[in-house]
Amino acid sequence: MSSNKIIGSLPTNMETMSLESLYLGSNQITGVIPTLPPNLTWLEIQNNMVSRIVASKTFGAPNLGYMDLSSNNIKGPIPGSICELQYLRFLNLANNYLVGEFPHCIGMTEVNYLFLNNNSLSGRVPSFLKGCKQLMHLDLSQSKFHGRLPSWIGDFPAVRSLILNNNVLSGHIPINITNLTNLQDLDLSQNKFHGRLPNWIGDLPKVQPCAPHEIMNPTGKPLLLLLLGLLLLATTTLSRAIHAIPVPKLGSGATTVACVPRERDALLAFKRDITSDHLGLLTSWRQDDHDCCRWRGITCSNLTGHVLKLHLSGIYTNEHTGMEGLVGQISPQLLYLDHLEHLDLSINYLEGPSGQIPEFIGSMKSLRYLKLSGIPFSGTVPSQLGNLSKLQHLDLSDLEGKEGMHLADMSWVSRLGSLRYLDLSFINLSAASDWAHAVNMIPSIRVLRLSLCQLQGANHSLAHYNLTKLEKLDLSSNYFDHPYASCWFWNSTILKYLDISSNNLYDQLPNAIGHMASLRLLDSLSNCSNKLSELNLADNNISGTLPPGIFQQFADLVTLDASNNQLAGPLPVEIGMLTGLNHLDLSYNNLAGDITEEHFANLRSLKYIDLSSNDPLNIVVDPTWIAPFRLERASFPACMMGPQFPTWLQWSVDIWLLEISNTGIKDKLPDWFWTTFSKLEELDMSNNQISGVLPTNMETMALSYLYLGSNQISEWSITSFTEKNCKIGRLQ
Repeated sequence: MSSNKIIGSLPTNMETMSLESLYLGSNQITGVIPTLPPNLTWLEIQNNMVSRIVASKTFGAPNLGYMDLSSNNIKGPIPGSICELQYLRFLNLANNYLVGEFPHCIGMTEVNYLFLNNNSLSGRVPSFLKGCKQLMHLDLSQSKFHGRLPSWIGDFPAVRSLILNNNVLSGHIPINITNLTNLQDLDLSQNKFHGRLPNWIGDLPKVQPCAPHEIMNPTGKPLLLLLLGLLLLATTTLSRAIHAIPVPKLGSGATTVACVPRERDALLAFKRDITSDHLGLLTSWRQDDHDCCRWRGITCSNLTGHVLKLHLSGIYTNEHTGMEGLVGQISPQLLYLDHLEHLDLSINYLEGPSGQIPEFIGSMKSLRYLKLSGIPFSGTVPSQLGNLSKLQHLDLSDLEGKEGMHLADMSWVSRLGSLRYLDLSFINLSAASDWAHAVNMIPSIRVLRLSLCQLQGANHSLAHYNLTKLEKLDLSSNYFDHPYASCWFWNSTILKYLDISSNNLYDQLPNAIGHMASLRLLDSLSNCSNKLSELNLADNNISGTLPPGIFQQFADLVTLDASNNQLAGPLPVEIGMLTGLNHLDLSYNNLAGDITEEHFANLRSLKYIDLSSNDPLNIVVDPTWIAPFRLERASFPACMMGPQFPTWLQWSVDIWLLEISNTGIKDKLPDWFWTTFSKLEELDMSNNQISGVLPTNMETMALSYLYLGSNQISEWSITSFTEKNCKIGRLQ
C-alpha cells in the first residue's frame, strides 16, 4: 500500500496476522509500530509520521531481515530489543529524532546495510558492527557520535560506502582503512580528526577524488568519491585540500542512480512472456520509462541501481479456492539480474508450457529469498535449486498442478547451508525416505513446514541431531503410523511450535516433551512446557488418561484441543488453574466422571467449550453457583447436566451457539432463558424432557437454527417463525 495518502495508525493486534512482507512507505501513518506479525521478514514504513516502536522481544518478528523506518517522527532511544533481530540485514532508521547510544548488541552479525544518519544519536561507533563481516554500507552522518574511529573499521572486506561526516569523531584516522579494498565512498568531513592527510590515501584502489560536477554521472555507474575535505575544525591543517562533496541522503525514498540498462531489458523480457495481468501488476513497467527502479514490485540498490528484489505475488480469492494473478511463464532473462536477492512470484499462473519449475532458477546465485508457492507446477522439484548457496528462505508450498509435484531425492536440500525457512507443503515426498537426514544437515534452519507431503514416517534414527536452531516444525496431515516416542524431533530443546496433527501416531506421549522448555504452540501433543500457550492434540489416536498435574505448568495455556482421540478416565481438576484458557475442546473421547465447580474455578477467560460425545461426563454444580466465565459458544451434547435446568449458563449473555441435547434435563424452561439468550444463532435442546411454552416475541432473537425435538413443550406459535423471523434456516 506504499506511495498513497493512507492515514491512521497500525492495529495493535498485528501479531495475529500471517504477513511475511509489509510495504507502507510514503503514506501518512501515525502512532506506534506495535508488535509485528511473527512471520514478517520485510518491513517498509519509511516516509510516514510514526512516533514510536513497541519494545517487544524481536518486535514480534524474529526472522525480520529488512526494516526501513526512515523519515518518520520516531523519538527517544533505540529499543534494546533490536539486538534480538539476529537475521537483520538491512536497517534504516535515518531522518528521525533518535537519541542516546545504539544498544550494545551481541549476535546481530548479519547486517549489510546500516543507516542511522540525521538523528541525535551519540556515543561511540556501535560496537556490534565489529562482528558484521559482510557490512557493505554504513552511514552514521549528521549525528553526535564521538571518540576515536575504532581500528576494526578496517575489517570489512565487502564495505563499499563509509559515511561518517558531521559527527564529533576525533584522533587519527586508522591506517588499516587501506584494508577496505572494495571501498568506493568515504566521507569523514566535519569531524575533529587531526594530523596530516595520510599518505596511504592513495592505497585505496577504488576511491578517487572527484569534483562536485562529476556527481551527476550519465553512465549510471557508481561514483567514486573521497570526502575528507573538512576533517579539521580547529588546530591542525591538512597538507592537501580535497573537496567536501555532499552525499545524497539514503532513506528518503529516492534512489541515487537509475537501474542498470541490461537489467531493465531483462525485466521487459519477463513482461513479454506474460499473457494476462488482470491485477495490473505490470502496468507501471513501461518501455518509455528508463528507470525500472520505480516500477511496481521492484526494489533497487540506492548505491548501484542493481535490482535486488522482484516481488509480484498474486492474490487468493474465495478463501483460497481460487487465485488471481499473472498468466504466462517465467522468462530465463531473469538470469541477467545478477544481484537479485529476493524473488517472490507466488500465487500466479506462471507454469508455462512445460508446467515445471524452471531449472535455470538454480543459477540465480545471489538469491537469498525464493517464494514460488501457489504456482500450479507439476513434475519434480529441480535439484539445481541446491546450487543456491546463499538461500535463506525457500517456499515451494501449494504447487498443485494437474499432475502434482513430487520429490524422491532430497539430498540437494542439504547443500543449502544458509537456509532458515523451508516450506514444501503439498509436495509428494512419499518416496523421499531420506528427508529427515537431509534437513538434519542444515543447522541454520529455523522453520520447517512439510504438511500434506504424504510422508511415511518420522521415526528416523539420527546419529547426531544438528537442528539446534529449529523453532517451528509442521509435519501435520502425513502418514505417520508408529508410536509417538519413536519420532526423531524430541531432541529439540528450543522448539516453539510443533504441529503433528492429523497423522496416525499412537501410544503414550513421550517423556522427552518435558525437556522442550521453549515450546509455545503444540499441535498434537504435549506434556510439560511451562510456556505453552496452545495445545492441539486433535484427530489422533492418543490413548490413556490425562495424568493428574498435567496442567500445573501450563499457566499461559490459551487453547486446549484434544478432540477426536481415545482419551479415557476423569478430567483432572487442575484444569481449573488455567486462568487464561479461552478455548477448550475435549469432544469425541471416552472421558468419564464428574466435572465440578473446582474444574471451572479460575477459568475466567473461557469463551468456547465443547465436551460433547464422551462416556459420559457429568456436570455437577450447585444451582446457585455463579460461573466465572462468559461463554460465547458451548457444546454439551450427551453430558449429564440435569435434571434441573443449568442456571449457571444465564450469565453468558453473549452466547451465540448453545448445544445441550440429550443432557438429562427434566425441567421447565426458566423465565430468563429467551431474554438472556437473545443473541443466540444456533440452539439445540433436543432429546430432553424440557417443558413449558415458547414466547411470542421470538422475532427479536437472532436464531438461524433451532432444534427442540423430543421434549414436552406444550405450546408455541408458528407465526413467530414464518412471518417475523425469516432468518431461520432450520427448525425442528
